[in-house]
Amino acid sequence: KEKLEIKKNTKTTGITFFEWYEKWLNLYKIGKVKEATLADYKSVIKNIPKNLLDKDIKSIKLEDIIILLNSISAERQKQKVYELLKAIFDKAENHKIIKDNIMKLIDKPKHKKSKGIALNLEQQKLFIEKCDTNRFGDLYKLILFQGLRIGEALGLTSDNINLNNLTITINKTINQENKFDTTKNEQSNRCIPIFKPSINIIKNLKVDNNTRLF
Repeated sequence: KEKLEIKKNTKTTGITFFEWYEKWLNLYKIGKVKEATLADYKSVIKNIPKNLLDKDIKSIKLEDIIILLNSISAERQKQKVYELLKAIFDKAENHKIIKDNIMKLIDKPKHKKSKGIALNLEQQKLFIEKCDTNRFGDLYKLILFQGLRIGEALGLTSDNINLNNLTITINKTINQENKFDTTKNEQSNRCIPIFKPSINIIKNLKVDNNTRLF
């Protein structure tokens, strides 16, 4: 009687870069970081080509990463891609998914931070004139007068305004998904005086019941 030798398939199935990225999000990021940060990760991942996303993470070579980073011209975007890749590969190494962490061989790309330039008095006057004919003019003027970030201004609700004490409490923002979120950091939570040019803007908004000003 002929015996048939049955060979067991001992080949293990690898995990693609994108599969590990999704697992990394679920394990370490979702529910632990701000929604805006998650949205940023989802934006940055779009810089990585599909052929690399679908590749077994163990088979990604050093030159693959170098070519990818060299293809990104914007310095800050290149830095964000590097930071995301490093975080993903570091955790893959910790989980023993990969043996050699190629990101340890790549230096962080440099990014020269641009310095903001304040408007002079003439520019401020012109800006305010343009705001008077813009549907979002009150928002822009309040940002200018109070020194607010755009997300902070959009996150203002009527309970943040105290017209008796003439103060504004900053304790939340609106994120990229148009949802309430925490401020950039703990130091961003603050109570500031309402400056004179802002008083009429706020009074004319006529909001109540903790609704958003904008």
